[in-house]
Amino acid sequence: MKTTQALKSLVPALALTFAAGLGTAHAQELVPAPQVSSTQSRDQVRADLLAWHESGLADAWRGEQTPDIEAPAYRAEHQRYLALTGKPSVQTAATQPSREGRGG
Repeated sequence: MKTTQALKSLVPALALTFAAGLGTAHAQELVPAPQVSSTQSRDQVRADLLAWHESGLADAWRGEQTPDIEAPAYRAEHQRYLALTGKPSVQTAATQPSREGRGG
């Protein structure tokens, strides 16, 4: 009788051990994310985040839908963000000079 009870208590323990082993084997298959180190200081990141909020871009990106980045209001907010951070303006396809009319 004691042997039967001992076997009955041993089965769940073996099952848990087996399940834990499967979880460990699966975890070893995952590829670790590469380590990335920032080139900015904590104060620079805070200043950039503050500019993001002050420019209105944080409100524009709040929610589930992507804002219309071609809209004049969004472009103004983006220009304000660039001015606040001192980052150079990036030309988009809409602001680049047209190549039409060029010979060649």
